[in-house]
Amino acid sequence: MHEVLWLVVGLLLVGVVVFRRTRRILAADFPGLRAVEGLAVIFPLFLLVFAALYLSLSAATATTFSEELDHTRALYFAITVFSTVGFGDITPTTDIARIVVSIQMLLDLVVISLVVRLLSMPRSRGLVHHPKIPEVDRRQPGAIVVTPSKDRSPGQWKLPPEAVGVAVLALHNVAVHRLLPTPADAALNLVTAAGLTAFARRAGCSRGDLGIGAADARSGLRVGLAAAAVAGGAVALGALLPATQGFFNDRRVRDVGRGEAAYHLTVRIPFATALAEELLFRGVLLALFRRRRSETTAVLWTSLLFGAWHVLPTIDHYQGNPASDQVADPGRGRRLAVLTTTLATAGAGVAFAVLRLRSRSVLAPVLAHAAVNASAYLAGRRVVNRAPSPAVRSASRLGRRRVGCPLR
Repeated sequence: MHEVLWLVVGLLLVGVVVFRRTRRILAADFPGLRAVEGLAVIFPLFLLVFAALYLSLSAATATTFSEELDHTRALYFAITVFSTVGFGDITPTTDIARIVVSIQMLLDLVVISLVVRLLSMPRSRGLVHHPKIPEVDRRQPGAIVVTPSKDRSPGQWKLPPEAVGVAVLALHNVAVHRLLPTPADAALNLVTAAGLTAFARRAGCSRGDLGIGAADARSGLRVGLAAAAVAGGAVALGALLPATQGFFNDRRVRDVGRGEAAYHLTVRIPFATALAEELLFRGVLLALFRRRRSETTAVLWTSLLFGAWHVLPTIDHYQGNPASDQVADPGRGRRLAVLTTTLATAGAGVAFAVLRLRSRSVLAPVLAHAAVNASAYLAGRRVVNRAPSPAVRSASRLGRRRVGCPLR
């Protein structure tokens, strides 16, 4: 737990330093030099935060990495992760270490974009220093007129809004799956969705850009209901076919009562999951990425981030997932489950983005997303309730052995 707190505090410290250095660059007479100076502070601080975290993880459990880390090795590993070199001499061996390394890799993209932004900011914003060259007034020989410098306001530049959104979602994902209990995480999903939607509006996105315009609601409803019917039918068919029915035999829903199941179907899935995630990814992030990048690039980035969003819950719920029975080695099985889930959810993110862009409303992917999750949950309960319990299956096999019945 203290490693998570250290990560949050360290990243907040980096954010404060970035903010203060940015204001200094905007107010400086030589902004280019100030930008280089700021990078000289931000880079080492960012790497030291993760190096200290890796050192703390290794000190707590010596087997967290392939070899025990000291100060030099922890800093070396943080630098190799940032530079994407990947020599492979030091590798994470536990889930928490892999999560921290994954967070650093995602934030590396944010830091690299920040570097490019800081270095290009002085010229792109007209902040290149122009010395005050005295001019001679020809009408009055000997009189000197000083050309005033260009006015610079600290509010002229800010971090890319999409980078802010990605950073907020990364911290949110860690907080939900590592800090908060079950009811609170659902509430935080909705709060974060509302907060980032307001942030995107302040950043210049219109209701139409975010897919929440009232004029497009009818189109979103029509497309969403059609997609929901197709998705629900596909899930139901998968639950009925013997070849795929086993994937719905999820032990996590076996002991869930009717009250909790009703909560999942009426609150958590449609609102805390489908509505919140679609507002975040197909609403806010898609709109922010489309402001600076092509539509295809925006869909690709948001879909990849949507896949990464599901890494932590896959690790948390691996033991109850039907996929855990497919691979004997738990470590290898967990890695395969994470990879498969990430790719599958990234592909689903592309499909949801297409629905959003085609209907011009975020309501379409919300309905499709809710239909997929709700139908899968209902199918899982049906398969689990109809399947015999492990004790019954064991007794049945034992009885067949005693009477000489062949095993199938």
